[in-house]
Amino acid sequence: MSTLELEGRRAVITAAASGMGRAGAEAFAAAGADLVLVDIDQDGVTRVATEIGAQHPDRTVVGLRADLTDPLEARRVVAEAATTLGGLDILWNHAGIFGDNDFEQITPEAYALCMNLNVQSGVFATAEAFAWLRQSDAPSVIFTSSTSGMMGATGSPLYSTAKFAVVGLTKSLALRYGQYGIRVNAICPGLVETPMANHFFDPAGADKGLIDAGRQRLMDHTALARAAAPSEIAELALFLASSRSSYISGAHIPIDGGYTAGIPGRKPLP
Repeated sequence: MSTLELEGRRAVITAAASGMGRAGAEAFAAAGADLVLVDIDQDGVTRVATEIGAQHPDRTVVGLRADLTDPLEARRVVAEAATTLGGLDILWNHAGIFGDNDFEQITPEAYALCMNLNVQSGVFATAEAFAWLRQSDAPSVIFTSSTSGMMGATGSPLYSTAKFAVVGLTKSLALRYGQYGIRVNAICPGLVETPMANHFFDPAGADKGLIDAGRQRLMDHTALARAAAPSEIAELALFLASSRSSYISGAHIPIDGGYTAGIPGRKPLP
């Protein structure tokens, strides 16, 4: 398989200023794609687009700012991206946020923020994208869910609710739009070393005791006993964006070091 397996493909990646989104942008560009990167962090997404563009001067790499909690913004930025790229083949809805973990004191504002960014943003971005994707000969939509969208999560039931919704949306859209050749899949990462990672264990991301204890609990239930690098998640996104996964649609794929496989043993095998 050519290393330029996305040659000529046009892709949009949301939440691309850091972490998995940035790693995905780097992988997609290296594979030959032209890119529009979207993030609420204007300086961050501009910097990432400039850096990747300098590494791949034969690619179009553009950074756009959008507040994806606003459905009009989600639609606008996809339309602008597709116009800029002259069409659209790949949409990776990666934007998300960890939800409030104080369930009994949850506020309507906290609920709206979590659901709007994790679910609504992908709904409206993808709704806008479909008219463009139907014109592609190899269209692919990718959502970022989570292992918390496959099994319950005590840390933030609200986050788990949102990520389960993303899996349901993925499967429903795959069924509805398969007739147009549009594949729709979801990635379900476990713990990944990103700027958001520590917030899963401490909402402020600052209490080392809480963070260390939370990480240890998670690693005790992870077969490989480590977190993922963002680049490892990006490789799965690249696979789902490419023709290598041409018969995969409606799937939600865990990439979690064995976290969802069960409870591992830590004693040497006989």
